[in-house]
Amino acid sequence: MSDEPDKPKASSWIAFWIVMGALFGFAVLSRVFNSPNTDAPKSSGGQAPPISTRIQFGADKAVAIAIEEVKKREGWSGNPDWAKVEADEALTWDVTVRRGPRPPVVERHVVVSAQTGKVLNYY
Repeated sequence: MSDEPDKPKASSWIAFWIVMGALFGFAVLSRVFNSPNTDAPKSSGGQAPPISTRIQFGADKAVAIAIEEVKKREGWSGNPDWAKVEADEALTWDVTVRRGPRPPVVERHVVVSAQTGKVLNYY
């Protein structure tokens, strides 16, 4: 008899690698099908994020944006005599800018997004 231990046959090695490949494939597929969908919305409950994350700046900044917009569109120089700001449910700032008191008194209404600071409406 030989002193050397029995070596596994080629068919044993082939079976071993087939089993290892099947286990690896199963692990990859289970990971793919059980992972969360990255294209799905983060908040699937239909709830809006907290108000603190939706409003990026306050009323003072909204007034400054509205005054600059009126100056740009109307050619006003200096500061207006009066500005009023109100928060809206749609997360916008509604700003009224008035130049007066001498006639003609002119008012402009500017709607500013509370998230981006962009002017959404001007009339």
